[in-house]
Amino acid sequence: MYNPSTRLLTILEILQARGQVTAAQLAEVLEVSQRTVQRYICMLQDMHIPIETTRGAGGGYSLGRGFRMPPLMLTNEEAGAVLLGLQQVQRLTALGFGVPAETARAKIERVLPGDTLAATRAGFNHLYYRSGERFDYGRWSDIIATLREAAPRQRSVVIKYDKSGRETARQVDPYAVIGDWGFWYLVGYCHLRGEVRTFRVDRIKEVSYTEQHYQMPQDFNLHEYWEKPWGELIEEAPVTLLAGPDVSKELESQIKSLILGKKSRLDGSREILVQGTVQTFLLHLLIEFSPGVTVLGPPEVCGQVEAKLRALLEAAVSR
Repeated sequence: MYNPSTRLLTILEILQARGQVTAAQLAEVLEVSQRTVQRYICMLQDMHIPIETTRGAGGGYSLGRGFRMPPLMLTNEEAGAVLLGLQQVQRLTALGFGVPAETARAKIERVLPGDTLAATRAGFNHLYYRSGERFDYGRWSDIIATLREAAPRQRSVVIKYDKSGRETARQVDPYAVIGDWGFWYLVGYCHLRGEVRTFRVDRIKEVSYTEQHYQMPQDFNLHEYWEKPWGELIEEAPVTLLAGPDVSKELESQIKSLILGKKSRLDGSREILVQGTVQTFLLHLLIEFSPGVTVLGPPEVCGQVEAKLRALLEAAVSR
């Protein structure tokens, strides 16, 4: 729960959904004391919302007969969650969800209050997400939340970044937070390097606000920046990977939802057949598990991946 207003709305939603609820049940959901629940009930009654109290065993709180909440009352966070989910479903055109998801999103946006819609859209301008088998980022949830809050406010942050055991403190203007096929990244202007850089969130040890604000370049296009070095869909044909004995178990745990088949070799390595995916994900796997993973086929995919890796290496060396 975030603030008293959110808790008041939650109480109304629970009462409407369940009929009658005890103070203890509400206190558990709201993560507050029963005395605080009683204070919230009084606040709602002062707003002329007909909440009835039944005393004694089996008693509790219930909404008066005939009272109904408006059909859609979402907080900024709830609206963001719903619209982000629809954004992902909208890409499933092969399943026929593209148009229904788009029209559903439009309907929700039409009934959202202006400030809620504005806050949600502002957050989306600094967030890019593509679903996939996810690494557990629970430990970094506070860092991701801070970065997501700082980006639409265009407020600089300082991060402690650990790369290959070398920790540096960097001031960064956070342009966007990106979730891409199991990994989270921060894209922003790095004052130390003097250019836009990409940072792995799981390598960020700490993040803190500064008092400085920045203006993001008007010509910066997040989608173009992120997709250009990686490429789009390879094709729908399955891809065969060869995983060494030291990395096969960890690799399989990360891509278990994509695995179509497996075959063990005498040396302990495993051939893993995965469904067609994007170059982004394949490149991540090859870099993350290098040199323990290679692409066996099909040949055209091997060529595409090799060309992309060479391009990335040349770009990195030229800097």
